[in-house]
Amino acid sequence: VMNRLRAIAALVAGVARVRADNATAPDAGKLCLAGIRQSMNDKWVCCPRGCGSCDEQQCYARRARCCPISILKHKRRCADPADVGCVFARDPSTLAAARAALHAGDR
Repeated sequence: VMNRLRAIAALVAGVARVRADNATAPDAGKLCLAGIRQSMNDKWVCCPRGCGSCDEQQCYARRARCCPISILKHKRRCADPADVGCVFARDPSTLAAARAALHAGDR
Protein backbone atom coordinates (compact mmCIF):
# COMPACT_ATOMS: atom_id res chain seq x y z
CA VAL A 1 0.00 0.00 0.00
CA MET A 2 2.81 2.41 0.87
CA ASN A 3 4.49 1.80 -2.49
CA ARG A 4 1.27 2.67 -4.28
CA LEU A 5 0.85 5.84 -2.21
CA ARG A 6 4.42 6.86 -3.02
CA ALA A 7 3.76 6.17 -6.69
CA ILE A 8 0.66 8.36 -6.65
CA ALA A 9 2.53 11.14 -4.84
CA ALA A 10 5.32 10.95 -7.40
CA LEU A 11 2.77 11.12 -10.20
CA VAL A 12 1.13 14.25 -8.78
CA ALA A 13 4.46 15.92 -7.98
CA GLY A 14 5.98 15.10 -11.34
CA VAL A 15 3.20 16.20 -13.70
CA ALA A 16 4.49 19.77 -14.12
CA ARG A 17 8.06 18.56 -14.61
CA VAL A 18 6.95 15.93 -17.13
CA ARG A 19 4.92 18.45 -19.09
CA ALA A 20 7.95 20.73 -19.29
CA ASP A 21 10.12 17.81 -20.43
CA ASN A 22 7.61 16.96 -23.14
CA ALA A 23 7.43 20.47 -24.54
CA THR A 24 9.74 19.29 -27.32
CA ALA A 25 8.01 15.92 -27.84
CA PRO A 26 6.55 15.36 -31.31
CA ASP A 27 2.91 16.35 -31.68
CA ALA A 28 0.86 13.11 -31.80
CA GLY A 29 -1.21 14.57 -34.65
CA LYS A 30 1.93 14.72 -36.79
CA LEU A 31 3.00 11.10 -36.23
CA CYS A 32 2.07 7.99 -38.22
CA LEU A 33 1.20 9.95 -41.34
CA ALA A 34 2.56 7.11 -43.50
CA GLY A 35 0.77 4.35 -41.58
CA ILE A 36 -2.43 3.16 -39.95
CA ARG A 37 -3.20 4.22 -36.37
CA GLN A 38 -4.66 1.79 -33.86
CA SER A 39 -5.70 2.92 -30.38
CA MET A 40 -4.33 0.84 -27.48
CA ASN A 41 -5.48 2.40 -24.16
CA ASP A 42 -3.36 5.55 -23.65
CA LYS A 43 -1.15 4.83 -26.68
CA TRP A 44 -1.38 4.73 -30.44
CA VAL A 45 0.24 1.96 -32.45
CA CYS A 46 1.33 2.77 -35.99
CA CYS A 47 1.23 -0.12 -38.48
CA PRO A 48 2.57 0.12 -42.04
CA ARG A 49 -0.10 1.24 -44.51
CA GLY A 50 0.57 -1.86 -46.62
CA CYS A 51 -0.96 -4.01 -43.87
CA GLY A 52 -4.42 -2.87 -44.88
CA SER A 53 -5.48 -2.94 -41.23
CA CYS A 54 -3.88 -2.80 -37.80
CA ASP A 55 -5.92 -5.11 -35.61
CA GLU A 56 -6.09 -8.50 -33.87
CA GLN A 57 -6.83 -10.27 -37.15
CA GLN A 58 -3.30 -9.44 -38.26
CA CYS A 59 -1.98 -11.09 -35.08
CA TYR A 60 -3.96 -14.28 -35.78
CA ALA A 61 -2.53 -14.30 -39.31
CA ARG A 62 0.96 -14.13 -37.74
CA ARG A 63 1.78 -10.85 -39.43
CA ALA A 64 3.88 -9.35 -36.61
CA ARG A 65 4.62 -6.10 -38.45
CA CYS A 66 0.86 -5.52 -38.75
CA CYS A 67 -0.10 -6.77 -35.27
CA PRO A 68 -0.62 -3.92 -32.77
CA ILE A 69 0.19 -6.16 -29.80
CA SER A 70 3.52 -7.19 -31.33
CA ILE A 71 4.40 -3.59 -32.14
CA LEU A 72 3.49 -2.52 -28.61
CA LYS A 73 5.75 -5.23 -27.13
CA HIS A 74 8.77 -3.94 -29.08
CA LYS A 75 8.28 -0.44 -27.57
CA ARG A 76 9.82 1.36 -30.54
CA ARG A 77 8.81 5.00 -30.25
CA CYS A 78 7.57 6.96 -33.25
CA ALA A 79 9.72 10.05 -33.70
CA ASP A 80 9.07 11.09 -37.29
CA PRO A 81 5.86 11.41 -39.34
CA ALA A 82 7.14 8.68 -41.71
CA ASP A 83 7.85 6.15 -38.92
CA VAL A 84 5.75 2.97 -38.90
CA GLY A 85 5.89 -0.13 -36.70
CA CYS A 86 6.11 2.12 -33.66
CA VAL A 87 4.17 3.43 -30.66
CA PHE A 88 3.34 6.94 -29.48
CA ALA A 89 1.25 8.42 -26.68
CA ARG A 90 -2.01 10.22 -27.20
CA ASP A 91 -0.84 12.59 -24.47
CA PRO A 92 2.93 12.25 -23.92
CA SER A 93 2.78 13.95 -20.51
CA THR A 94 0.28 11.39 -19.21
CA LEU A 95 2.34 8.44 -20.40
CA ALA A 96 5.62 9.82 -19.04
CA ALA A 97 4.02 10.66 -15.68
CA ALA A 98 2.58 7.16 -15.38
CA ARG A 99 5.99 5.62 -16.15
CA ALA A 100 7.67 7.86 -13.55
CA ALA A 101 5.11 6.88 -10.92
CA LEU A 102 5.51 3.21 -11.71
CA HIS A 103 9.28 3.37 -11.35
CA ALA A 104 9.00 5.45 -8.16
CA GLY A 105 7.03 2.57 -6.62
CA ASP A 106 10.01 0.25 -7.25
CA ARG A 107 12.24 2.17 -4.86
